[in-house]
Amino acid sequence: MMQGALITIGVLLAVTQIMTATGVVDAHGIPNYCPATDLGQRLCFPHDGYIDWSINPGLGNFSPQHMEGKVSGIPDLSWIFDATPGAAFYARGRCTGSVPGTECPDHAVPAQDTWLAWGGSGEVRIRFSKPVSGVGMTTATPGAFELIAYDVNGNAIDRVSFPAFTPNDFVGISSQSPAPLISSISFVGREHLWTGDIQILSRAPQPVTGDFDGNGVPDLYWQQDGTNAPAAWYMGGADGSTILSGKVLRGPQDGWRIAAIADLDGDRHPDLLWQQDGTNIVNVWYMGGEDGNTVLSTKTLTEPEPGWRIVGIADLNGDGKPDLIWQQDETNVPAVWYMGGPDDSTFLSGQLLSGAQPGWRIVGVADLDNNGHPDLIWQQDGSNAAGVWYMAGPDGNTIIGGRTLSEPQPGWRIMAVADLDNNGHPDLIWQQDGSNMPVVWYMTGPDGGTIMRTQTLSGPQPGWRIVGPH
Repeated sequence: MMQGALITIGVLLAVTQIMTATGVVDAHGIPNYCPATDLGQRLCFPHDGYIDWSINPGLGNFSPQHMEGKVSGIPDLSWIFDATPGAAFYARGRCTGSVPGTECPDHAVPAQDTWLAWGGSGEVRIRFSKPVSGVGMTTATPGAFELIAYDVNGNAIDRVSFPAFTPNDFVGISSQSPAPLISSISFVGREHLWTGDIQILSRAPQPVTGDFDGNGVPDLYWQQDGTNAPAAWYMGGADGSTILSGKVLRGPQDGWRIAAIADLDGDRHPDLLWQQDGTNIVNVWYMGGEDGNTVLSTKTLTEPEPGWRIVGIADLNGDGKPDLIWQQDETNVPAVWYMGGPDDSTFLSGQLLSGAQPGWRIVGVADLDNNGHPDLIWQQDGSNAAGVWYMAGPDGNTIIGGRTLSEPQPGWRIMAVADLDNNGHPDLIWQQDGSNMPVVWYMTGPDGGTIMRTQTLSGPQPGWRIVGPH
């Protein structure tokens, strides 16, 4: 138990990878890893799925073509192929290695693997049903080609262009924060090139929650009492507890409070959601810039919402768009607004998450148990004891369990939730009433509910309160 003081209780842009060393392959001719280069580096492309040409044969002509298929190994990912006139897209049948014309390229496994011909004078493009973070393939024949990766808006985000490629070369394009994810790839206006099954990395390297400067560590946002001026602490260090620098972002914001922080528009910069005192109207500041704290644009998201407060934001239904978590004054009933649209400003639907929860308020939304569904973190009025609801289900609104995270913590409030030490479990950031001294509880364990250790982040911060991320 705590009595006034805390005690211990227990970036890159799109990166092009090109490899010329022959790798060890799996049954589909996909390199599992590449041998070390002269520099001792392992450059091979990671993947969790692939387009298997043995079950997705091409059409093999030069007229406009269209076909669709599933990505093997990733059940919820599919692909759509389109070709303009003059382009070829042809899947060769399984090679045997014994009959002339059916010989196998160096990477192929006889009677198992198929290879794909790209190219021609037109364009061939594969679009994915949802963005992915990487695409790679091994070449089987020499030739000149250009591989291009595009974002969701059709803008080229990276390309590999070579006048001459040799067999067994490997090429991949990966997207890492803050670059956009890959929605489609193409070969444009080049001669034919045979490649192996196209390997896909769907596990997108997600931007760290609340990381404004892109250094991989969540930053802390503050507001000044009275003026509501916003400020940021840029955090770093091995456990995310080192204050690298601080910055006041704007002047007074009378009558407005920061209610939540998340990347709404998908540009990999967290955005600020504000709520107006009295009316509870919600506005968003879309952020960008070198340190993530340039206001690029603003937008009103709601009409007045009397009696309801935003208490968190997270992607409950797994559609890649953060959703708004609300709580009703008086009853403390929790609810969710499922959001969508290019900048996540479109209300799609709403749902109550439970009945009344008297005496308890939501103080954070984060995936403690690492099951892919954000959980709801609560704190009890008066005692300040903390607890969690573990969430799941297709829409992320099913309560599958709950537990107490702490005994009563008089004089301390949870103000932010973020994975400071990057161990995969969000940590709890507390602030002491009166002094406003911030402290972190580093969390761990199978369900993320075990307190590993605690640490003071700074001395007293009179007149300033932490407002996120949570």
